[in-house]
Amino acid sequence: VDAGGQGGLSQAAFEKHYRSLFELYGPVTSVSLVNTHGNEAMLASALQNAADLMADARLHFVPWDFHLKTKVLGYGNVDNELVPSIDVDLGAYGYFLVTDGNSSSPSMRQKGVVRSNCIDSLDRTNVVQSVIAHRILDDALKHMKVLNNSVDTCTVSSFREFEMSFKATWADHADAIAMVYVGSGALKTDY
Repeated sequence: VDAGGQGGLSQAAFEKHYRSLFELYGPVTSVSLVNTHGNEAMLASALQNAADLMADARLHFVPWDFHLKTKVLGYGNVDNELVPSIDVDLGAYGYFLVTDGNSSSPSMRQKGVVRSNCIDSLDRTNVVQSVIAHRILDDALKHMKVLNNSVDTCTVSSFREFEMSFKATWADHADAIAMVYVGSGALKTDY
């Protein structure tokens, strides 16, 4: 992307990328986990400028400096600050659900996606996407009446064995994706 905010070829590529996502998935919440200071500051600014220049209502661009935001409160701040800031989008996008075993007539269809990016080895993205996955899983299980819908604290995290299995599976997936992209395992697999 163009750090000067003037558009050009990089702006055209940015917009082409997002238009292809809109065509495939509908609206996109794009969470930028890039640092807003240091070596990544220019990229953070360029991404924000590109999103502003695009000015498409289907794109909700959310700059969220992962390292700054988790420095004091840890990864819990993803739950406490980031997820609430995109909660309306998550609710609007929903999820794919089949209740009768027939995928040709789903009960619900997902109507949008959350795209996240970082600059190093996908670790920031992995932490954020695991929190979002927890949130969506909680909603789906409450919808299916597996979890108590009237109790906010009733989440999949309340079930220790399931939570351990979820985290182990997520960590294995993170390692596999990181190996493909950067040639090493994920670093942040403990969240």
